[in-house]
Amino acid sequence: MGGLLSTPEGLPTPAAFCEPEQKLVNKCMSDLNYDREKYKIACRDLFVSYRDCRQRWKDLKVEMQKAELGMLSTESDGPDSQKPK
Repeated sequence: MGGLLSTPEGLPTPAAFCEPEQKLVNKCMSDLNYDREKYKIACRDLFVSYRDCRQRWKDLKVEMQKAELGMLSTESDGPDSQKPK
């Protein structure tokens, strides 16, 4: 089991997880000859998509780390379950 800063086993790197989005961003910038004034507007939706993908990866990483540490709630932890006081 890894520490809190380690990547859980089975989780791809952020680059691999978001590779399709990253490729689209790179292609868009390349098509516009890396002219920032052009691509910051034309590629905006692709940048947002890539940013959202990175956030999904971070969220998944946190959930997998919690699962490794046994911190996810189970069905028995519902509102009707009895917990020791």
